Amino acid sequence: MSRRPLTAALLSLYLIAAAPTPPPLEPATDHVLMLAGSWTCRTFAGTTLHRIGRRDGDLLDVAGDVQTASGRPFAVDDRYTFDRGTRMWHVRLNAGSAAATEGTAPPWTDATWDIAVRGAQGIDSRVHFELLADGSIRRSTAQPERASPGTWRPTSAELCTHGDAPPAADACVAENFPAFTIAMGTPPAPSVSWETRGGTVVIVVNLNAQSQVIGTHIAQTPAPALNDYVLQTVQMSRFQTEIRDCKPVATDYTFSLTMRPGKQP
Repeated sequence: MSRRPLTAALLSLYLIAAAPTPPPLEPATDHVLMLAGSWTCRTFAGTTLHRIGRRDGDLLDVAGDVQTASGRPFAVDDRYTFDRGTRMWHVRLNAGSAAATEGTAPPWTDATWDIAVRGAQGIDSRVHFELLADGSIRRSTAQPERASPGTWRPTSAELCTHGDAPPAADACVAENFPAFTIAMGTPPAPSVSWETRGGTVVIVVNLNAQSQVIGTHIAQTPAPALNDYVLQTVQMSRFQTEIRDCKPVATDYTFSLTMRPGKQP
């Protein structure tokens, strides 16, 4: 072998050896790694969620167990995989469930972190993480508002703290959140022919700051005979009023119930 090829080979080996190694992932510079360990969360719907994150190199698995008010637990598991080549996180949320979504995002280096994800049904969502001053983490999900392109409608929120104790009951789980139905009542079926009563009844529900129903009025109905049934449904239901600047406020909430011919609601 001539001296020139040998020199070129040695130079190539030197360049490969001298190539900079990507810096290791550290919680101080990439807050995704803070999700490792034990966390306890309070969700906006009033349930308690325990998350345990386990890290293996550039892989972080976070197992979540939800304890609902009814006492029926279920699992929500997340996986975060870091690609050193692209310097991006590949994120799978609620893996193994109908609500599973996937997306990618850069490292979490600021106080907030946003991930654009898509579900199996092609539904887009935006997941927002926020690292608060006390070390707790707020996580929320929003979906595009069909009636108002360019705006996002919050669909879930949770506040998580280290350890086994959940955040205080009066903690700010979500800064702003629209009113929603916690549990829908099921009154006895109305004495109206199922074959002739299809349509949607829309009722405006007046909620006070304590989420109590203080008034209602029919906004739309296909048949007045259905109104009493829907009003009973409202009275038997539980609602959460709107949250504005971390405080519940009185609001008017639109509740609708669709009845199809030949089927119970």
